[in-house]
Amino acid sequence: MSYPPRSVEILVSELRSNPDSIELREELLLAYADDAEWTAPGRLECIEWLIRNAPHSRWTRTPLASVDAHHAPDGYSALKRTWLEQVASRGEDVDVLLGAAIFVGEEEPDLAADLGRRATIAAPSDPDVWVDLGRILRDPAASRDAFLKARACGSRHPNLLVWTATSAARAGDTITATAVALELMTLVEGARATYGDALDWPEEGDALWERARASRSSKKAAAELIGAIAEHAYHKHYAHTALGLVACTNGDPSAAADHLLTSGAIQTDYRLTSYGPCRHLLRAVCAAGYWAIADEFLRAWAARWPHDIVAHWLVDVEHRRLPGDDEAA
Repeated sequence: MSYPPRSVEILVSELRSNPDSIELREELLLAYADDAEWTAPGRLECIEWLIRNAPHSRWTRTPLASVDAHHAPDGYSALKRTWLEQVASRGEDVDVLLGAAIFVGEEEPDLAADLGRRATIAAPSDPDVWVDLGRILRDPAASRDAFLKARACGSRHPNLLVWTATSAARAGDTITATAVALELMTLVEGARATYGDALDWPEEGDALWERARASRSSKKAAAELIGAIAEHAYHKHYAHTALGLVACTNGDPSAAADHLLTSGAIQTDYRLTSYGPCRHLLRAVCAAGYWAIADEFLRAWAARWPHDIVAHWLVDVEHRRLPGDDEAA
């Protein structure tokens, strides 16, 4: 992958002369995400190519290779068929089982859970299998257990602490949630000690790259700084999300509302800007009657990173509906 990221147009042009390049296809998938072109025919074609030719790519098991069945039903159905064809032809290939499970997880959770459990039977000591099973399962306690198993097996997945903390918090396991959220806060504080006020730079995209490059002695150091800004935002958002959910469980909705606001006091992170904030604490704060805090949080988020889901949640809050009631919990 290159930084600064290249455009869809440039990558499509390069693929004409190098159509079998997995790296270019992966980079193209990221470019479509950067441009928020979620239903573009070229994006769907890119995902299909990766499923058929590189199902072991790490990107095929991420939300970047997902398709919303409601916004692109034909695309979802076609890609689901492609995944299940791979499952049928590759037997108990763990990466294929997990890729298919993650793809169908939102629409068909029972099928996803079955595929995920088949993967753990095939590779019971593989930490990555347990990480993915935790992502697939809908029950927060079952997800927490899978994530803890992944950690016990030695997983170093960059999102594991976040997923463990939030699943434990949603399951009402305040001990695990608090412990892991405090680990995240240690990372937040460590980044602050290393990078200082640079973590608060408001620039994004090319402007952020230019400022980082001007302040650092090499491209490598500039890229590390940009990565640190994103990681700091990601860790801070979810640490406060988990601690806010713990506060709700402990009967302190005022503290939960404070954690919600703090969780949004961050700079850019590609995961958060692409998919929006975690809604679980937002819903809990609304359920406790702190509608004005929820509105403030969402408006601040929308002003920085407009997103369809955030706009929908704002409408819900304005009408005193729990945000995302029409979505899977």
